[in-house]
Amino acid sequence: MFKFIEEEKTHFLDKGFVINSSICGLSSFEIFANRFNFDLKEYLIKNKISELGGYRSGNLNINPGVYGKEIFEIIKNKNFEDYFKFLTNDEISDYGIYFGGNLNLPKSKNQFFHTDGNWDPRMIILNFATSNIDNTNGPLELIESTHREKETYLSFLIKNFFKKKTKIFLKKGEILIREHRLWHRGTKNISNDYREMLGVMLIKKTENRIKYPEASKNILIFSNMFGITKKEKIKEFIFINLKLIFFFYKIFISIIKK
Repeated sequence: MFKFIEEEKTHFLDKGFVINSSICGLSSFEIFANRFNFDLKEYLIKNKISELGGYRSGNLNINPGVYGKEIFEIIKNKNFEDYFKFLTNDEISDYGIYFGGNLNLPKSKNQFFHTDGNWDPRMIILNFATSNIDNTNGPLELIESTHREKETYLSFLIKNFFKKKTKIFLKKGEILIREHRLWHRGTKNISNDYREMLGVMLIKKTENRIKYPEASKNILIFSNMFGITKKEKIKEFIFINLKLIFFFYKIFISIIKK
């Protein structure tokens, strides 16, 4: 069961994230994770993913299919909805629930720091470790407390570039719960295997419905930060081979969108 620990809540509100171990070692999760990883491996064997945007830079998105609803049912049965209210000061009924995930491939590149989507509406993201995540296989890296104030990419760099970065190492079954406004990035995967991570996105409901990939029946892998058009492939090439140019491009876009 999820326990209501005041130190966890304080850490979440102050730092923008917390790591929770409530389902570690749970037999239903162990069975779930093993099934998910088996089906993911089967998908990667049977499907060509090399033409997807983000493949060359090493990061792709996962639509977990039925596994999205299954993982949410596992935590729901352990009083997660009450824990969510305790942690966030919000009712979970005010949020839409969406499912996703990330696939970090061997020899991936460090991403640029970013937030997940626009500042509004609020989004709480649950990242589930379905296998151990350590310093070798591309852990998430974040900068604590950067969720408090809305920043452009340029202002973020000026204020936070030299701040301490925190890599998130997770044991199988641990959950990273974070504000989507927290600046973070995926890091290099220097292992010989991919690193998968399931995600549940809880997005506060607004009059303007958030467009997000619909849940599928089966696992699907699709493009990440880059698309499959010629323009997007050029951007990915620049990101991989001319990173300094891409860096200044992001600053320029940040300035004109301010």
